[in-house]
Amino acid sequence: MRIVGDLVLSEQDVVANHLIDLFECQDAKPVDRRAEPMSGYRALHIVIVSDGLPVEVQIRTELQALWADLYERLADTWGRQIRYGEAPLPGPDGSVELRAAAVSALQALSVDQFAAFEHLRDIAHRVIALVPDTELGPVEVDQEKLDKLVEQSRDLQQQGDEVHAQLKERLSKLAEIFDSLA
Repeated sequence: MRIVGDLVLSEQDVVANHLIDLFECQDAKPVDRRAEPMSGYRALHIVIVSDGLPVEVQIRTELQALWADLYERLADTWGRQIRYGEAPLPGPDGSVELRAAAVSALQALSVDQFAAFEHLRDIAHRVIALVPDTELGPVEVDQEKLDKLVEQSRDLQQQGDEVHAQLKERLSKLAEIFDSLA
């Protein structure tokens, strides 16, 4: 089973915890491929038990899902072994270099750029979510600085949403390019 949404990283954790509570599987151990990617694949997996049967649930952000779908399409035509770190099948010219470079670049895109972007987006989301609900009590707060932090976090979140849309569009275009190479 797969759950895909416009989620930030901490929301993936919330969804996983909710499923664990819902299905009363407190001993379920999440497999966090965000922290330990496999060939560029990143997502959060949990195994829940429903009616005595184990069910693996993949919880993905939109970027994680788009990346994984593209990578699977490549694996379908360039060889399933790329999912396990092996070289792709040779291209029409008999060489693997161009395909291997494309696979490597796609993996780096996920592990480096997408991971960093999702991390920053998550931070902005959490700052905005926490500030209105924070009970500061007797602690003196520089309201001007706090307001500026919230404003900057909202700006960062808005910029993040714009970059998110651009990244989704670029992945779509990348898919078209890879399809033309198949």
